[in-house]
Amino acid sequence: MKKLFFIIWLDSEVKNMIKKVNAYYIFAVIFVLYYIPRYIEYTTFIKIDEIKLIVTFTKLISYMLAFSYIVYKVVQKKSISLLLSTIMLFFLFQSFLGERKSVFVVLLFSTIFEEEYMDKYIRSLFNISVVLYVITFISSKAGIIENVITSRDKLGGAWIAGGNGFEYPGQMIMMLMPIVFMYYYLKSGKITWKDNVFWLVVDAFIFSQCLTITGTVMIALFIACYNVLQYRKKTKDSKILASGIIKFLPFIFLFITIILLVIYKVFPLVGNILDKALNGRLNIGNIIIKSYGIKILGTNFTNGINNGYYEILDSEYMHMLVAEGILFLIVALILCCFVLKYTQLINNQYLTLIWIFILLNSIVNNGIFNLVFNPFSILITIYIRKNLNNAYLKEKFDKFKRTIKEE
Repeated sequence: MKKLFFIIWLDSEVKNMIKKVNAYYIFAVIFVLYYIPRYIEYTTFIKIDEIKLIVTFTKLISYMLAFSYIVYKVVQKKSISLLLSTIMLFFLFQSFLGERKSVFVVLLFSTIFEEEYMDKYIRSLFNISVVLYVITFISSKAGIIENVITSRDKLGGAWIAGGNGFEYPGQMIMMLMPIVFMYYYLKSGKITWKDNVFWLVVDAFIFSQCLTITGTVMIALFIACYNVLQYRKKTKDSKILASGIIKFLPFIFLFITIILLVIYKVFPLVGNILDKALNGRLNIGNIIIKSYGIKILGTNFTNGINNGYYEILDSEYMHMLVAEGILFLIVALILCCFVLKYTQLINNQYLTLIWIFILLNSIVNNGIFNLVFNPFSILITIYIRKNLNNAYLKEKFDKFKRTIKEE
């Protein structure tokens, strides 16, 4: 009899495992159909008309499949959290039809993502990203695609920087950053000195190509902090990133961003030094704020050359504040707070550290809500969905369904 029960239990477990595996591969196929074309959009491959057409078509297919999969999961599993997330997507969609479609896309894929996919998702994305990065670099060096060249004033002289197949030089280091984050996430506390040396050499080499200081320093600083965390976890302090203040870092970094802009305006001597270190970001930020203002629901500002002027807000916080508005910024940062809280609840301090650096980097760069620059943004709705799926809401939802049927 015990043997029979064991066989029945084993059969049930195997079937559940197959369902989970199949569910992941459905998600993976849909996501890859989006990710590869989106990555290509940040390279000069996109200047080839045939590739541009394929990219647009493939992304559209991925959106349709993702939305269809959401509907399927809601109908089949009668999931209250998925239903509410879908409703939220529709409301937010109205706000994201402009420049920031990437936010809607993050919410779309985050809604069909499950936390048990995480390791497979990051491993697959790491491999794909490395291949795409190397192909882009080699194609540029071989003259297959354009190498965007710019002149930069570095170390007291004019230096020539190349995009090496990416849209502009700075993007080259921005595309390397998530690769480094994903590698260190997958290692999960098992980083060796050889890993550190390898990635620091890669970081230095990419700097020699693109001459972007902020991204290069950010990667080196992350590697240093990761090793400190790894050492502390192995020796004495296992809860170094468990502090309650961690989950409020998005708002703290926003405050720091605003303080930097105030210093530039009120204390010109110090401000000019900071502005030069940040490649003119503070000066451009102040000019754009003066021109467009800050409103509750945002302005018509878009990154680019507008009316002959260079108007690009690299800071994610400032871009959200000016373009999307105060309300959007607050909601977005609350979502980031939830992600940090989630990383603490699952006690993954390496993931917490990665998110801290993503948020820190956003003081000077874009990318929080961009799955190419920040693959970890896929977690943005996990905490909300887990907490919405409680007995009270399920009871109300079931009562609502019964009422509809009776009518």
